[in-house]
Amino acid sequence: LGMNKYVSRGLLLAGFAGGLWVAGTGVAAAAETPAGDEAPAVVNVQLPLTLEGQAVSATGTSTQDPPAEKPKPAPIVSVDLKAVTGVLKGEKAVAAVSTPVTVSGNAVSVTGNAKSTASSVTQTPAQPKDAPSSNDPLGVLTGAQGLVDVSAPVTVAGNAVSVFGDAESHGSAVTTTGAGGDGGGSALENEGIGVGTGWQAAGDVTAPLTAAGNAASVFGDASSNGSRVDVRDADGTAGGAGTISNSGIGLNTGWQVPADVTTPLTAAGNAGSLFDDAASNGSQVAIEDRSGVANSGGRIENSGIGKDTGWQIPADVVAPVTFSGNAISGTGEAVTSGSDVAISDRAGVANGGGEVSNTGIGWLVGWQIPADVSAPLTASGNAFSATGDVASRDSGVTVADSAGVANSGGEVGNAGYGVGSGWQIPADVIAPVTVSGNAGSVLGDAGTSGSDVAIVDRSGVASGDGEVTNAGYGVGAGWQIPADVTAPLTFSGNAVSGSCDAVTTGSDVSVLDNAGVADGGTASNAGYGVGAGWQIPADVTMPVTASGNAGALLDNATSTGSGVAIVDNGGVADGGSEIGNAGFGLNSGWQIPADVTAPVTLAGNAVSAGNEAVTTGSGVGIVDDASVADGSGEVSNVGVGKDTGWQIVTDWTTPLTASGNAVSGAGDAVTTDSGVGIVDRGDAVDGAGEA
Repeated sequence: LGMNKYVSRGLLLAGFAGGLWVAGTGVAAAAETPAGDEAPAVVNVQLPLTLEGQAVSATGTSTQDPPAEKPKPAPIVSVDLKAVTGVLKGEKAVAAVSTPVTVSGNAVSVTGNAKSTASSVTQTPAQPKDAPSSNDPLGVLTGAQGLVDVSAPVTVAGNAVSVFGDAESHGSAVTTTGAGGDGGGSALENEGIGVGTGWQAAGDVTAPLTAAGNAASVFGDASSNGSRVDVRDADGTAGGAGTISNSGIGLNTGWQVPADVTTPLTAAGNAGSLFDDAASNGSQVAIEDRSGVANSGGRIENSGIGKDTGWQIPADVVAPVTFSGNAISGTGEAVTSGSDVAISDRAGVANGGGEVSNTGIGWLVGWQIPADVSAPLTASGNAFSATGDVASRDSGVTVADSAGVANSGGEVGNAGYGVGSGWQIPADVIAPVTVSGNAGSVLGDAGTSGSDVAIVDRSGVASGDGEVTNAGYGVGAGWQIPADVTAPLTFSGNAVSGSCDAVTTGSDVSVLDNAGVADGGTASNAGYGVGAGWQIPADVTMPVTASGNAGALLDNATSTGSGVAIVDNGGVADGGSEIGNAGFGLNSGWQIPADVTAPVTLAGNAVSAGNEAVTTGSGVGIVDDASVADGSGEVSNVGVGKDTGWQIVTDWTTPLTASGNAVSGAGDAVTTDSGVGIVDRGDAVDGAGEA
């Protein structure tokens, strides 16, 4: 009965796959009808469903070799939306959506072996037109403009699945490239005069879902070799020398939300078996975001005159979720080697000589929130088994954020005149969560060697000779909060076993924060009136690291050569930069520049309840060179009036470190050559700086 159940399920799976295959062929054939040539407002939709090179077997061996041809995407379908008249005149929607579903090079078997070899899939979304887009309406709720480019391919390729036999995947490769964007090198303009006019939402989203090079088996071995996934987003919003401008005069006019988001979800090169061995070798995942919002010489401008006008939210977000190169087994051995994950964010908001400016005159006008966020979640090169031995070797994770907000010569400016106007919050956040190179077993040995995690933050806010300026005249105007935060959570190179040995060797974690706020640049703020001119530039580095630790319940625990290095060179306004603030009136001109480094580190420790605990050569180095206003930087503040000109310049370093400790319940405890070095050169104002 059990066998019949699995066989019937396998046949149902084969029938289901075949049905999808036929359905995909029908969809592709139906989509070949030529689209209309005239499309004043464009809606580009690409929804190809491709099933190619599948091998499905219920009782025999299932083998998939390289496909003869690559999947062909369906043609673009264009929909002509005629403009309407009246109070809603000037509505415009330009949307390019690419959501191909590709199932290629997979092998599925119920009772036999499943093998997939050299599966390859390439996704390249079509580029939208580069022609300038403009809109200039008059009336009520007119001038709304939505430009959206979405690339969300779903790819299942090079996977091998078996219930009773072995599952093998070799050389699976997936490449996803987003090259469309919105307005590459061209201008996006919008102007609204009236009530609720001038809305504009330009957005670019790349969110691929990829499952490639994975091997899964219930009763047989699972093996994955040479899986590779590349995700590159070069779209951005108004790239090149593109300009995004918006102007609204009236009530609730001039809204603008340019946004670029990259959120790939990737599961690649993993091996999982319930009752047998699982092995993963050479899994590679590379994610690169060069998109940003208005890069190169691009400008983002917004102006609002009236009530609640001039809102602006340019944002760039990189939040990939990656599960790669892991080996998981229930009762057999789990081994992973050479897993590599690289995440690079070069996007930022208005990079190069880009400018982000905003002006609001009236009531609660001139709001601006340029933000860049890099928050990858990565689980790579880990090995877990319930009863068998586990080993993880040479796992590497690299996260580099060079994005920032308005980098190099970029400028972020904001001005608000009236009541509660001129708000500005440029922020850069890097908060990666990394679980890499760990080995865990309940009843078998656990060993990890050569785990390496490197996190680099070069972004800051308005780096280079960039400027962050803000001015508010009136009541409660001119608020400014430029902030740079680096808060990685890292769990790497640890070995844990319930009843056998736990050994970790050569675990290395490096966290480098060179971001600061306005490196080499200027952060200035001025507020004239009541409670105006507030300013809070802040740089925070708070890494939490657990690395190179060994823990065993009943056997030996050994940790060797664990290294953790944390360097904060960020500061607030580095180089020859200046932070200036002036407030004239009542309670105006407040200023709080702050730099905080508060790492929590648990590294190179060995803990055993029933046997020996040994740790050798654990090293932790924490260096804070950040300060507030480094080099010849200046922190200045002027307040004329009542309770004005407050200034709080602070530098904090509060590390919590547990390193090179050996703890045993019943056996020997030995620790050798443990070293912890903490250096704080921060001060409030370094060099020839002045406060």
